[in-house]
Amino acid sequence: MHPIEKFLSVTGSIALGIVGYNTWRFISFHLALYGDRKLDRYKSKSQKSWAIVTGASAGIGLGYAEELITRGFGVIIFGHKLEELQQAEIHLRTISDDAEVRIVKLNAITASSTDIENALNEFKQLHITILINNVGGAVSWPFYKPYTEHTASEVDNTINLNARFMAQLTRILIPTLSHNSPSLILNMSSGSHMGIPWLCTYSAVKGFNASFSRAISREMKATGVAIDSIVVYPGDVHSQANTSGLAPFSPSSRQYAKMALDRVVTAVSQGRNEMSPFWMHGLSGVLDFTPEFLVQSLTKTSLEGKLKAQEQMMKVE
Repeated sequence: MHPIEKFLSVTGSIALGIVGYNTWRFISFHLALYGDRKLDRYKSKSQKSWAIVTGASAGIGLGYAEELITRGFGVIIFGHKLEELQQAEIHLRTISDDAEVRIVKLNAITASSTDIENALNEFKQLHITILINNVGGAVSWPFYKPYTEHTASEVDNTINLNARFMAQLTRILIPTLSHNSPSLILNMSSGSHMGIPWLCTYSAVKGFNASFSRAISREMKATGVAIDSIVVYPGDVHSQANTSGLAPFSPSSRQYAKMALDRVVTAVSQGRNEMSPFWMHGLSGVLDFTPEFLVQSLTKTSLEGKLKAQEQMMKVE
């Protein structure tokens, strides 16, 4: 066989092997009907275990809190509006007779590390084993606009809300999670982490969420600490803040939270430090191997519905 033919044969076999392996991982993950769906891995045998969920007065965060209660966890929900937190607490207590709920009013944009530490002091006696860094979002209106039209405060607030707060909260809680291990950190990123036009700062901080989460995962493994850190990549989810221009078959907040929690231990057992629990969102991973000109075209097409919905909302206002 000619050397060039041999080279092409070998590289072709390797490429097919990679495609086959990734296809198998995708199917085995999304069709996994086994595993620890109740998250017993993160429960104490002698006392009630607790989860902290940020941005949990509505949306996906509230969905996580709902699902955690059904699995027997107490929940500490963070939010910045007291009335919404109180309404969420009342709702969560109706899910189970033994539901235990605590609320923390804290503004993730402005809270200092000292503010976070003071808020957590109240819960030192609780057996906290799960942290879900869910708080985040775009802080400007309209959401989609050229980067140069963002004010300096909008850029800073987006970074504070989506990156700084979760990094400080995680730093403060790791000693507690380590002491109560095995424990779990779920960090919510977004499909936007790939780089979405008109959402430049938001896309960047979602990339931070992903890289931060993977780094924490590898650091915990390297140091022998039993904390599982997983970054979650949601696409369109029907939530309080996302109601228009949705992709077909978008799950509700609670449906999405259930998908994620159902698959956490499966992800850990497969050695993953990132996941897209809804299979349709998971397909976006092919963009990593797609030529840039096609990515730009697909991005433009996918944003058209969002931009039209935004225009309609602005006309109503």
